[in-house]
Amino acid sequence: MVLWSRICVRRRSYQAINLKIPCAQKTFSKVSCIDTLISISGRFFKQPNLDSNFYYGPGATYFDQVRNGSVQIAPRSSVGGLWNPRWGTVAPRIGFAWDLFGNASTALRGGWGISYERNFGNVTYNVIQNPPAYATPQIRNLQGLPSDNLGPFAGSNGTAPLNPTSPRNVDQNINVAQTQFYSLSLERRLGTGALFALEYNGAHGVHLYDIKNINELGGGQEYLGDPLTTSSTCGDFYGIGTPTGLCFTRPNQQWTSINNRGTQGFSHYNGLNLRFQTQNIHNTGLTIVTNYTYAHSQDNLSSTFSESSGGSNGVGNLGYLDPRNPALDYGNSDFDIRHRVAFSAVWTEPFFKGRRDILAQTAGGWVISPIFTARTGVPFNVADSTNSLNAGTGTGIPRQTLTLHFHRAGTPATDYSILRQVGVGSSVPSEVFDAIRDRLGLPAGSMPEVAEACANKAGLSWEPEFDSR
Repeated sequence: MVLWSRICVRRRSYQAINLKIPCAQKTFSKVSCIDTLISISGRFFKQPNLDSNFYYGPGATYFDQVRNGSVQIAPRSSVGGLWNPRWGTVAPRIGFAWDLFGNASTALRGGWGISYERNFGNVTYNVIQNPPAYATPQIRNLQGLPSDNLGPFAGSNGTAPLNPTSPRNVDQNINVAQTQFYSLSLERRLGTGALFALEYNGAHGVHLYDIKNINELGGGQEYLGDPLTTSSTCGDFYGIGTPTGLCFTRPNQQWTSINNRGTQGFSHYNGLNLRFQTQNIHNTGLTIVTNYTYAHSQDNLSSTFSESSGGSNGVGNLGYLDPRNPALDYGNSDFDIRHRVAFSAVWTEPFFKGRRDILAQTAGGWVISPIFTARTGVPFNVADSTNSLNAGTGTGIPRQTLTLHFHRAGTPATDYSILRQVGVGSSVPSEVFDAIRDRLGLPAGSMPEVAEACANKAGLSWEPEFDSR
């Protein structure tokens, strides 16, 4: 619902001052007006008792809270709703214009303001896919279960375990996306029909909407220090029947990927524009506008869904490389264009103005408007996600790594750590042990022999631990 009203008062005096505040705008000029705009909006649920979300549990670190989190019905959750409300989103705006010499030849203009963007569409709507009202488990190895299109009417029956599902999680502490924008321009009149302007525009976005996987495979080892155990039945990550033997865990084993929608995005934009324009050059009807812009846009996530083919999704990653450190992705925006030239012209036929004969009706009144633009290209990335455990699910890390710790029984792991990335489906590579052997000056041998020799040389009993630290 939107309520709008306007009150105007005619005045003889003229003041070139503009003042804007969030819900009211007042302009002092020959006619002064007060505009009042009141907007009331919200999200209404027909069945709030069917809305659910994933909520963090107790814990010292973020991933401790993920591990102890659970899906709850929104009205009965720890926050009493889908997410905590946010208040205080004041959006002031202020601008000025100054005739520097008082002769209407040179003007200095500037402004600053704050704007907000509500969370939208898929960012929040997909919570409809959460239990208990909705779930889409994947069932593999349908032994004894019907695979015919007729389902149970085909005559077969059987049982199969339901695998964990992937909930959609709107962060319970989601913020409101905000952009601070600012500008400053210097305009100079040249003669009676030309203008040159030097213009700066900038913007800083904070709390921008993002999507990331906070429950990645291997996250238990990477973020919480879970031991990496081995089993002949583990490691069939994509259900293709080829177990790797490595039992990676997630921070929360009750679910598969948890698609988290939060507000950890941020951005910076700075642009300098040179503008030259003329109007009706020598009464020929020709108007020309030329702009050259040098700009630089940087962010840690160029779009909420990473849908740009040149961005992070193009290299197998939805959201951030590391959900613990969103700043790791900060760099040139997917749409960063450094140089841009734009030329436009409007030519209005001037020869038949004021005439009403047939020739004027057919040959007069024509307008030609050419536009020419040229710009530099956008950034692109070259990446290799071979060693990513989660590339097939749209996210890039944690990457599987190996650390060998040699230690005395019953004591914390210390000393002689060698890290190496290991591809999915690989056994422990001999290069790891060769590196240890070379560092310690030991002879060649099998993996157990080298490991034991390393431990003995260090005066330690050897017990390999596999983790991803």
